[in-house]
Parts: sequence; structure tokens; C-alpha cells
Amino acid sequence: MSAISATGRDAYGARIADTEGMAMSGSRRISAWFLGPKAENAEPEQKILSYILDDYFHWRRNYFPSDEILITQSMQREALDWNDRLAQQVAEMLAGLRRHFPFYSPRYNAHMLSDQTIPSVLGYFAGMLYNPNNVTPESAPVTLAWELEVGADILKMLGYVPPPAPGGESKGEFGFAHITGGGTVANLEALWAARNVRYFPLAVRDVCLRHNIPLTLKPPNAPETAVAIGALSPQACLGIRPNQAIYLYSRFIDAVHRHWDLARSEAIRAAHELLSESDFNLAHRGVRAAFGVRPPALLVSGARHYSLIKAADLLGIGRENLIVVDLDSMFRLDPRDLESKLARALKDGMLPLAVVAIAGTTEVGAVDPVDRIEELREQMEMTSGESFWLHLDAAWGGYLRSIFTSGDAPLDTHLRDVNEFVSRVLTIARGRYEKLVHLRWGY
Repeated sequence: MSAISATGRDAYGARIADTEGMAMSGSRRISAWFLGPKAENAEPEQKILSYILDDYFHWRRNYFPSDEILITQSMQREALDWNDRLAQQVAEMLAGLRRHFPFYSPRYNAHMLSDQTIPSVLGYFAGMLYNPNNVTPESAPVTLAWELEVGADILKMLGYVPPPAPGGESKGEFGFAHITGGGTVANLEALWAARNVRYFPLAVRDVCLRHNIPLTLKPPNAPETAVAIGALSPQACLGIRPNQAIYLYSRFIDAVHRHWDLARSEAIRAAHELLSESDFNLAHRGVRAAFGVRPPALLVSGARHYSLIKAADLLGIGRENLIVVDLDSMFRLDPRDLESKLARALKDGMLPLAVVAIAGTTEVGAVDPVDRIEELREQMEMTSGESFWLHLDAAWGGYLRSIFTSGDAPLDTHLRDVNEFVSRVLTIARGRYEKLVHLRWGY
């Protein structure tokens, strides 16, 4: 018995040693990503920065090298005093920046900021030199393709299916991602999409009624029954699921195509023209008519980011229509209070435009119970025929999702519960960590 126990202890000890060795090896590799609290990796970063700058100079000099030199040496000599002033102002600027907070130091833990990785600094520096404008391929033939590639990588990291390559097709659903200027813009764009999608059925209904275009919808609480969109009241029309409203766009084009027997390209153009004439087209006519049918209700966590308040203002939703949901004892959105406030909004004749959950609050890193919110939405769809857009603000905690994925597949398909995965990988934090992480697999 003792021999068996000793063997077990030896095996356990060897496993711990292997784990510690792997952790140490990983830690050493990760240390190469950062400049370091004492600028330990200054030499390689400085060397690569110089390489980037030299390569950029070489690129300029070799672009039509026979072109006339515009800034001559005599002009450069005349600018020496300007260069002296520039050097002095740069020195003053750097002196001021040295009074900045040392976010890079392990001694600093007051804000959700940290050291930048060397690759990100180098990439930012290089991209800044070339000054691309990613609005079109004409002004950014290289970096626009890279942005799409990064968007696909982010989708994979979060567990979504990336879009097909440019020019390709996909028979299944896929996601879309692009780089924004920050979390505020990301939240604004997400709720902009939510607003337009949720009120889009009103414009389609209006056009179908005026032009006798046949088009049916399936109410959320009667998914087997197809109802003519014109037979639904404007209020009921707004109750359809967000994904139904998204697909309604292509279905409306198909209906226009069949109704007037148009070619596909002509049907698309005609559909756009018809929709632009509707008083319920938010992009063309504003929000007055649509919000007059049912005013929007935007339900947000008590730990909401302040950008959501700005989004409510900018999108015409109104700060008074921003409904704050209470937090539970773990600083997460309370599903019971959400259910109560959704019911109140419906009773007041409001449209539950969206519910904003948070994956990693900026204050304590709490993750809202997204699965409970989804269950609540499904229940509401079946009982009242109403739905809402679910927006997950994951700017701070989205990277956590990558822990549970490896490339295109989960790390362990036998783990049906994320908490089980966390308990097996982060055993030292088990108990507290399980309460923090509240995500669910999609299968």
C-alpha cells in the first residue's frame, strides 16, 4: 500500500514539476513580448524600430528615384534653426511625459492599463509612417486586407465563424468584425445596428402595404404560423426576433423580385428606393415616426460603461429611456430585476430595443449571466411574442473567451461546462474564479 502511495506521490510530483516547467517556459516566452519594467528588452526593440525607420526611408528614396529632389541641401541649411526649436520642444515634451503614471510597473495597479506589447508598438509605429486610410482599398490596399484578417482572428477568438474570403460565398451564418477607435465607438456602432434592425420591420411593413407586396412573418410565439406582414399591427411587427429582422432585408428583396418580376440587381435597387420613401426609414427620415409607434427601452447593467449613456443620446434613444438593471451580490446583472423591468417596459408600451450585458466590468471584472439572459429572451418570445437585441460589451473581458478555444476548435470538446474547464486549468483559483466566469458553450 505504501509502495502504491509512494508511486502515486512520485507521479503527482512529476506532474507538478512538468506543469511548473511549462509555466516557467511560457513565462519566459511571454517576457519577450514586453519592454520590461526596467526596459530589459530595449536593445531588440530599438534595433527593430531603427530597422522599420530605415526601411521606410529606403522606400521613399526608391519610389521613382529619378524624380527631382524637392527639399534641397540649401533649403535644409535654412531650416537648421527650425530643427533646433523642434529638438528643444521634443525634449520638453519628453520631460513632461516622464511625469506620466508608470502603467508598465508591477508596482502600479490602480487602473485597467498595462504595458504595451513590443509587437503592438512596432506595428503601430510602422503603420503610422505609411499613414493608410482604411476606408477603401484604393487608399489602403495592404492594411485594409490586414484589418479584415484581424477581424476574422477576433471572431475565431470569440468563438464565431469568420466570413468567407473576399469574393467567396458561405452557406452558413458567419460573423463580421472591424477595428474601431475604441470601446465607446464600438458600443455606439453596436447599438446603432440594434436600433436600425429593431425598427426595420416598420419600413418593410409600410412599403408592403402601400404597394401590395406579399410578404409573411412568423411571430416569435407562433413560429409555425406565417402571417402577412400587413396583417400585423405596427406594434406587433416590432416584436419579431432580431435575427428575423436581419433576414427580412433579403426576404424583402426577394418579394420585390417576385412581385414585379425584376432581375436581381434591379430588385435590389428598387427595394432600396422603396424603403427610402417610407416615413419609418430611420436613415432617411429620422426616428420620430418609428419611435412614435413604440418608444425604445435600452436596458443596461448597473455597472454600465458611460459610453452607453452617450450612445443613448447620440442615437436619439434618450437618456430617460436608458433603464438601469440592478446588480446582484457578485456585481453582475440581476436576471430577476431584468425580467421585472422588461415587463414594466412592455406594460408602458415601450420596445425593448436591446439588453446590454457585460463580459468583464471595468471595476471588478464581473461577467454577467449571459445564458440566463438568453433563457429570459426565449421565455419572453414564447409568452408575449416580444424579443430584444442582446449586446455583449466584452471590451475588457472578451479575451477571456480565447481561453476556451484553440484555433478553430474548443480545447476539450468533452468539457460541457466552462466552470469545469476553469476548475481543471486554474485549480489554484477554483471557487472564486468559478463565480467570476459565467460563460456557456454554444453546443
